[in-house]
Amino acid sequence: VTLPHHLDFNLPGMTHGAHVTIDDAHMGGALAMAEPKTRRALTEFKRHNYDEVLKILDRPQHRNLTACFIRGVAHVMVGNYQTAIDQLNIILSNKRGRNSPTTHYNRAIAYTHLDRHDEAIVDVTTAINLRQGQPDYFMLRNFLFRQRNMYGEAQRDYAMANKYKAREES
Repeated sequence: VTLPHHLDFNLPGMTHGAHVTIDDAHMGGALAMAEPKTRRALTEFKRHNYDEVLKILDRPQHRNLTACFIRGVAHVMVGNYQTAIDQLNIILSNKRGRNSPTTHYNRAIAYTHLDRHDEAIVDVTTAINLRQGQPDYFMLRNFLFRQRNMYGEAQRDYAMANKYKAREES
């Protein structure tokens, strides 16, 4: 079962939006097997009811990786960027979660909002290395490179984003 969920999440100064992503395909099918409260939280997430997601999952007993991921992304969506980073760090410190490109990508978005661009570049580069062909990943790194006045790198990432976007649309 695949439950993709992509939300437009525009960052200041970006010509194209980045997307905060929850996608079952990247969670190794974990959402399909999640406990009922986690599935209920995902339903609320799809309704853009992030405060309800946090009410459902901000309890100590919800320590599984899927709940941490949904909670982390919900914190990004409500602007609690450091809390989001803390939640996503739980996943990335776990052997099963450390190679999750969507977790690295979403943490990069949180770092970007905190103007921690160097950390964001590391995370989005890791996401790119783990999962090639994602135009949103390249667009976020394009934005970050422009913030660092690294225009050659930004231009290369913009070209890569457009290349992969064209493939998606064909």
